[in-house]
Parts: sequence; C-alpha cells; structure tokens
Amino acid sequence: MHGLLLVNKEVGYTCQDVCNCIKRKFNVKKVGHCGTLDPFANGLLIVGINEGTKILSFLETQNKTYLATLELGIKTDTGDCTGNIIETDKVNKFDKKEIINVFNSLIGIQKQIPPMYSAIKINGKKLYEYARDNQNIERKAREIQIFLLELVEYKHPLVTFKVTCSKGTYIRTLGEDIASKLNTVGHLKSLTRLNIDNYSLENAKKIADLTENDIQSIASMVPFKFYLASDKELNDIKNGKRVKLNSNEKQLLILDKNNKAIAIYELEKDNIYRSIRGFYYENN
Repeated sequence: MHGLLLVNKEVGYTCQDVCNCIKRKFNVKKVGHCGTLDPFANGLLIVGINEGTKILSFLETQNKTYLATLELGIKTDTGDCTGNIIETDKVNKFDKKEIINVFNSLIGIQKQIPPMYSAIKINGKKLYEYARDNQNIERKAREIQIFLLELVEYKHPLVTFKVTCSKGTYIRTLGEDIASKLNTVGHLKSLTRLNIDNYSLENAKKIADLTENDIQSIASMVPFKFYLASDKELNDIKNGKRVKLNSNEKQLLILDKNNKAIAIYELEKDNIYRSIRGFYYENN
C-alpha cells in the first residue's frame, strides 16, 4: 500500500497523532505528513503512506492558503488560543478600511522571525522545548511571501482573514504583526488550512471516514511533469543511473507503461538527468 491521503485534521490532534491513527487504521509501517498544523488548528493535512512519504518534501514547498481568526486586545505567549495571556489592551473598534490598509501593507516578500513556540530545531533542540524552559533563543528572520491577504469578516474584536503564503510562513506571527500595525496586540483564536497548492480541504476526509479508496497514487500527487520511460530507459532508471531524456524540465516523475511512479529525476546538463528519488515496491 503506497500513496497519499488528503486528511481533514481535527482540532486537538497533533500531526503525529494523525500519522499514528493512519498507521493503525491501514496497518502500514511508514507514514509521514506535509506541513505541520498546530493542535489548535484544523484543516488540510497531506499524509504519505510508505513510498508516498518520499514526495512529501516536494509538496511541502508549495504555497498554502489559510482561514484565520485574530482576536485583538489579548496577547499570549504562544500567539494562539492555547497559550497564557501575557498582555492585554483596550481596543476601540476599527474602520474596515484601516484593517484592509494594514493587510495591503503586508502583501509581498518580507522577513519573519519564527515564534518561540515552533518545531524549528536549534542546536538539536526544538524551539518550543526552550520556550517551555523559559529560555528565549535568538532566531534568524526568514524570507517569506504573502500572495493574498483579504478581510473575510470583522466583528470587533475578531478579525477573520484569508491568506495565501509561501512555505515557512507562521500565521500566528502574521496575526501578531497585523495587530501590531493596528497599534495593539492579538492572538489567533482559530486557524484552518484550506489548500496546499491545488489540493483542497473540500476533498479531504476526517480520519474516521477514510478508506483505502481514498489513497491517491504517487503519480497523481507529484507537482511536476511526467515522463513515460521506454523499456530500455526503464532498466537504467530502476538502477539509478544517469540517463539522457528528451526533455528540458528541471524535474521529472518517471513512469512505467502502467503509469506507476518509478523515480524522480533532475536535470543535470544537456538533457542528462540524474536520479534524486527512487520508488520501490514489494512486487518489483
């Protein structure tokens, strides 16, 4: 059993909880996920099963879309509703135009400092582990990009917005930045991931509702073009050899005549491709 699942992660589950549930449900050994969602968040989580885990790193680089609700006037140590309140502020109601202007100012490429309550590792230890020990570690700002940021609803003090952003964007931090630009503080009350690239929450299912029929093939999920290999090419490709292919794509998913994913190859130079990922099945 190899492939990927579109899972609607429920509030309260960690991503590892989801993977463990799927291991038990489908009786598989290897399960991984693409793009972390905090326990307070829900929404789309792409989960790989066995050989399907090998394309998660390619999917993780894709843009993501979220629906978030920011509560103004209350700051927490985690930036979300699970944390301890560390600051409050009396906030007067805003004109919607003020909020939209702030949103417009945040669209584009910018630097963002990851929050202390995150899974980024520094010196072999996750940031949230330092945070729980009351240690504040210096973090380097990372380049992110906000492609879309729009106001969905404003019912003071709650601001609901939709955002499409690049890999590595922390929506909790974005929420705090929005509050700061409105000269106040805030934290995320809720967060839902709607999309990872072209994959939508609308097509995802909760763990309890998933069946084997919901497992997507590796070929259907890889985010770049296919190359149907000849029998001669296939022999070299299965052995991980460099091959000359009639293509100029940077990366290709190599398929056999049955449209089964065999390998991922990357352009080296002059139509010469090298293997960067191979897929191995029990019956090969």
